[in-house]
Amino acid sequence: MPKTIASLALIFELLDSGGFEIGLYAITPALRWEKYLISHAKRLYAAGDT
Repeated sequence: MPKTIASLALIFELLDSGGFEIGLYAITPALRWEKYLISHAKRLYAAGDT
């Protein structure tokens, strides 16, 4: 998941300021998205087990 967080943070940075240095304001929403994506992945894997 670290690659996903880094990719999301870069996307948020590019959308926000157009820069290539990832700031805290881009990392914070990426970490929030990580929690969201993990919860959905767990639901999908659980649905596949039934």
